[in-house]
Amino acid sequence: MALIRQVYRAILFLLFLLQCFFTAAVLSVLDKITGNYHDRSGWAKRYLGWFCQLAGLRVHVTGTPSKEPCLIISNHISWTDIPVLGSLIPVYFLSKAEVRSWPLIGALAEQAGTFFVQRGDGKSALVREEIEARLNKKKNVLVFPEGTTSGGESVLRFHSKLIGAASNAEVAIQPITLYYQNANGGRCVETPFVGNDEFLTHLKKIFAKPYVQVRVHFHPLYQLAKDADINLATAELHQQIEKQLYNTCTLATNARPRYAERTV
Repeated sequence: MALIRQVYRAILFLLFLLQCFFTAAVLSVLDKITGNYHDRSGWAKRYLGWFCQLAGLRVHVTGTPSKEPCLIISNHISWTDIPVLGSLIPVYFLSKAEVRSWPLIGALAEQAGTFFVQRGDGKSALVREEIEARLNKKKNVLVFPEGTTSGGESVLRFHSKLIGAASNAEVAIQPITLYYQNANGGRCVETPFVGNDEFLTHLKKIFAKPYVQVRVHFHPLYQLAKDADINLATAELHQQIEKQLYNTCTLATNARPRYAERTV
């Protein structure tokens, strides 16, 4: 059954990609004809929702997404975080530079307005300015402050440099907690995209599963004052997300995230 499921979803995925490229081509032509850039975030939201359906990602939401543009931060487990969150809210993504070279996906990510960052290249100030520019245009921007993916058992240390963009743009921050579950409620070990995982190999693993439950919790908005201590705010946001991750875990799993209450 797993092989049949993989083949069926692979066919749907190829048709999905064709439709994506057709839409991207049409929008590019419209950009040239009108001389104006047509916002892709609404289209991306629609298509990412379709991808979640064909891939068997069943998304369960708690909390309330902000109705106002904001800086969105989340723990980071897999590349699937992007279609999951992008299917719920129109948002621009900040992604690692390697994604741009992924077959087909990189081109679509670029068309959707994703901006790519080379890890450790010392350009965090420029990236922050780009985030602020998007926020000032009343667009949602999603940042993964861990800077890399984890196994989903805990939340890695947050980097504070990009979080300060919300203060300069005078917008709130909405923290989100993500957790992937199997049908029995335990942590889905196939979902994390870590280490030397390859995209196509990982995609096959996802397509082979009957379905994956994705728990998405929208935390209340976090207001960041102009003169706020960014390091302190980052620690508080980390604690919110980490605590929710712990609370989301069920007793069915033997791999409960590690969480310890602490002062910040």
